[in-house]
Amino acid sequence: QIKTQTISLTERITLELAYLDNNLWMDKLEVTNEQFELFDPAHDSGLEYGDYIQFSPGERGWSLARPRQPVVRVSWRAATDFCRWLSAKTGRRFRLPTEAEWEYACRAGTTTPFWYGTLDTDFSRYANLSDRTHQAIDPFGWAGRTEVIPPWRPADTRFDDHARVSTTVGSYAANPWGFYDMHGNVAEWTSSACGPDRMVVRGGSWYDPPARCQSDSRQSYRTEQGVYDVGFRVVCEIDRNGRTSETGRP
Repeated sequence: QIKTQTISLTERITLELAYLDNNLWMDKLEVTNEQFELFDPAHDSGLEYGDYIQFSPGERGWSLARPRQPVVRVSWRAATDFCRWLSAKTGRRFRLPTEAEWEYACRAGTTTPFWYGTLDTDFSRYANLSDRTHQAIDPFGWAGRTEVIPPWRPADTRFDDHARVSTTVGSYAANPWGFYDMHGNVAEWTSSACGPDRMVVRGGSWYDPPARCQSDSRQSYRTEQGVYDVGFRVVCEIDRNGRTSETGRP
């Protein structure tokens, strides 16, 4: 049975945690725009722009800023500042996961490239990756655009998760330990460094084909860089009775 805890941030907005190991709990979901905006009301995750001349607001692209979409264009430093704010607000110790913690949660006891299978597994029920929908050119009502611009995004077009960009967190199946969107949707900052002033990102995003979203896939970005498809989730060190733990690692 999966152990969970719910932490209220407002009357309406909560943080859902699942037990990982050794007094460590992890956010079941990627941090959302509405959660992050409690910390930084001015933040805007923006748009993923379309492929062609944008004549009207409806043709500009696809929103990444809906309340329950994962927050993006947030730097590693801003993500760690959010953890400090969250710790002060709740009285519990929040931080970004290490690479090892993140992968441990992602694999959930499995040894396959994805918790749900291999590169040949139909991921449509499990993850938001670069697929048939993502590769397609959206004509926005102008059919000639698909004739002018050929599909160009790297994608596994055998499968279709029906998402153009990031989706509402938790839209796909959870892994065996109760964590959602560990593969795809948005990539996630960790607390592990990768060279001077660069931090590791795990999980891949809706923009990445499956090969870049495996349990051991990794990228890195500068600590001050806000990336269009990178967000994060948090971990919290609390015991089963809800008390803060100052130690403990899986």
